[in-house]
Amino acid sequence: MRPAREGEPEGSSPRIVSGWSSPRVLAVKQVPRVTRARGRGRLSGDGNRAAPRAVVLKAILKLAVAAAIVTSTYYAVVAIAEHKADALAGGGAFALGRRPAAEAAALDALSAQLEDWGEHELAASLARLRGSGHLWVAPRLAGGRSAIYVDALGLVSRIYVRRDQLVARGLPFPDLGIPDAARRTFATIRLAGTLVHELQHYEGVEDEGAAYEREMAWYRELGERIADRFSGEDRRWFEWAVASAIDSAAAAKAAAAATPHS
Repeated sequence: MRPAREGEPEGSSPRIVSGWSSPRVLAVKQVPRVTRARGRGRLSGDGNRAAPRAVVLKAILKLAVAAAIVTSTYYAVVAIAEHKADALAGGGAFALGRRPAAEAAALDALSAQLEDWGEHELAASLARLRGSGHLWVAPRLAGGRSAIYVDALGLVSRIYVRRDQLVARGLPFPDLGIPDAARRTFATIRLAGTLVHELQHYEGVEDEGAAYEREMAWYRELGERIADRFSGEDRRWFEWAVASAIDSAAAAKAAAAATPHS
């Protein structure tokens, strides 16, 4: 190999070009190769790859914090709704499960009476309401009510039953000369009819007048179906109990219609 001529880079490889004149030697320049780092066109992948990972983790953290805030806010609002519902029912209310024994036994007795009267659908509705935790006992329910439906903030939906009406089922006018059996029949019929009324609201009926009409229709249907089981004085007192329940509902309907709603 000859030494490089002046102007030729050191280490270049010559090639001979033939032509008509004397042979010429041309220097071929070697082009240095650039080696890229592995990756999608980046000279260095490690540092640039860590940046997107940090962005993703930061986004996940923000979402987790937002979800925690939403969850805690939801439960706080539910707690407010529960407090409001309890206040509307007079305070001190509790869910009617299998205990306390007196309240549970009273509801079982009412359901058994309804089954005996052929009111299987109503008995089943009360069982579902109880099982779902939406049937509550209100020891201090005021306003002369036997039961009340409460929907607080669209989050808490319950039917409250006044404890003494559920357990004792006594006539609200104890000075009347009415046999104890007739008193209890009236109280049972009226409580069952009131629950029919409140179940209408629980199932979405908002009109109070319509709920009272359904309640009174239930009394009439019960009287027509059951009256033939009785005879003599027993029948007379049963018919009195049904008629009294209808009169009570009619009076309550009129009072509700006369009361302005906010």
